[in-house]
Order: sequence, then C-alpha cells, then structure tokens
Amino acid sequence: RLQWDKDKEEHSPEGSQQILAPHQVEAPSVEYRIVIPTKGRWRSLREISDSRKDAHDVRPFILVKTLAFLQKQGIPPSLVELWTADAEEAERYTDVLQKDAYWAGGEVQVRIGTPGVLAQRNHIVRAHEPGTYLVSLDDDIDDIFWKNQVGTGRLA
Repeated sequence: RLQWDKDKEEHSPEGSQQILAPHQVEAPSVEYRIVIPTKGRWRSLREISDSRKDAHDVRPFILVKTLAFLQKQGIPPSLVELWTADAEEAERYTDVLQKDAYWAGGEVQVRIGTPGVLAQRNHIVRAHEPGTYLVSLDDDIDDIFWKNQVGTGRLA
C-alpha cells in the first residue's frame, strides 16, 4: 500500500505528489517468509548465464544471483525457503548452500513440492498456514528497482 507523505509533500514538474515506497512508510512490521521455487540454479553461473562476463564463473548461480541479492538486503537465512520438485534437486541445493558461510548452517529450508512453476507456487501457498505473508521470488533475481517518479527518470 503506497501512502502520501504529507509532511514531505513534493511536486514533480508534472504536478504529481511524491509517493513513499512501502519500506519507507511507518507501519508495524509483519512476519514473512521468502519462498523461491527453483530448478537447476545449483549449476554454475557459466552453465546458465548467456553473459560473456560470466563465461568462466564456476560459482553456483543461486549463490551469485538470488541469494547474494537477499544477503545484500540483510535477509536472514532463517526466512528463506527454496522449493524444488524432487529429492535429487533438494540434495543439490543443500550441498550448494554449504559453499557460502552466510547460507551454510541449515537455516535455509530446502523443501520438496511439485513439478511446474505454477503448480509449485500453488503448492507453496497451500503448504503454509493461512494468513502467512509470503514473498515469492523468481530464482534468477539479482536486484529490484522501484520507479519512484512518473516518466523515464531515475529508478530508486
């Protein structure tokens, strides 16, 4: 929910008011879980990425991209769940997590759901108690930008 900041009301050249991002609004915090349906992202960056700069990077994709982003945001491992479709994938992710000191230690839950991303997302929702706040992320995210002004200007 976006809210107007009445105390810091500003006007853009178009005359619209500036809106606060959800993380800038003073509101009580809520408990949540970060859920990531994933498949094959335990493989190396060079195997998955089309970028020339990644051609020799043998680090696991999930650690370099998705989990590095969450670590940069200060997300504790205990809030993160990786959802795979089978036991073999779950074992590979469990092994990869041990390669990074921040994610090692068993706090990340590696859970087995069902094949297919749509079916998996529905399975994840059903696997949690009603009312649980879930933040579902794609397994290839490495950053998020917030467009805080109308037009083609700067992203926050």
